[in-house]
Amino acid sequence: MKKFLSSFMHYYAYSTTATILVVAVYMALRKSEIDQDVLWQIMINCGITSLTSTIILEMDFNNIKEMALGLSIHYFLVFSISVALIDWFDWFELTFSNVMRTLLACLVIYAFTTFMHFYADREHIDDMNEELKKRFGE
Repeated sequence: MKKFLSSFMHYYAYSTTATILVVAVYMALRKSEIDQDVLWQIMINCGITSLTSTIILEMDFNNIKEMALGLSIHYFLVFSISVALIDWFDWFELTFSNVMRTLLACLVIYAFTTFMHFYADREHIDDMNEELKKRFGE
């Protein structure tokens, strides 16, 4: 349970940071302001997607194919949850171009969050490498 909560907090902190950065850049380019309610909605979105991340990414994958499938399913879920919440929070109309922008934003946030989670937790990476060596040899 401690590992689960630790992973959740990492994903939550990184995804919230990345999301705020993406929103800040988007708002600066549009020269618009953000309502304080949107900040709470971002936190809700990041909480839900971080829970999804913790559940899926902390699974024990047996091989590269399983890991690739797991990451693909994870990204699709994060994107789908984000689009559903964007619609629910009524942030903008769900047009093709807005969904494509969301796809790109999710990709940037996904890459940042995944990178930071593994980069910041070097001990976790070492443990994973040892486990991979045990399973698949060198």
